[in-house]
Amino acid sequence: MNNIFNTTEKMDVNVSLIYWEGFDRPWSYTRQLYPPLGTMYVAAALKGKVSKVSLVDAPASRYTSEDILTFLRTERPEYIGFTIYVNQVNSSMKLARMIKEILPDSKIIFGGPHVFVDHEQIMLNCLDVDYCIRGEGEYTLLKLLDALYYSKSLESILRPDLQEKW
Repeated sequence: MNNIFNTTEKMDVNVSLIYWEGFDRPWSYTRQLYPPLGTMYVAAALKGKVSKVSLVDAPASRYTSEDILTFLRTERPEYIGFTIYVNQVNSSMKLARMIKEILPDSKIIFGGPHVFVDHEQIMLNCLDVDYCIRGEGEYTLLKLLDALYYSKSLESILRPDLQEKW
């Protein structure tokens, strides 16, 4: 995978990945919690390629939206990624808006199953989302970060599964 990047050195960027279920739901100790495997795979793919990557598993940490904002104020990431499922899209767009109010220069990236089928509506309805990644995020997010970091054209990023530009 290194051959698609400009260098084998780390990109000097700070990335935070967010997995959450919505606005301030009451947490229950009896509730089933599942690890956000997709988000964890993306974080693992970024390790060694960027200077800092952090993952916020809000359900497991019982984080509210304010907890996430506090975390992001402290971390000040240049890129903030969300994993989006259908039940999270509206609340994630609201959280993206709140994040842009405190970190207007951060780039917000949505990915996940819902983004694959509804990326156009997300981009039309939420101007706070800068990029949507369709398909396998581990590979495509690395290509996106590489293109942005080295000022490459985004036209060069193709979805290998459908051979179309995302």
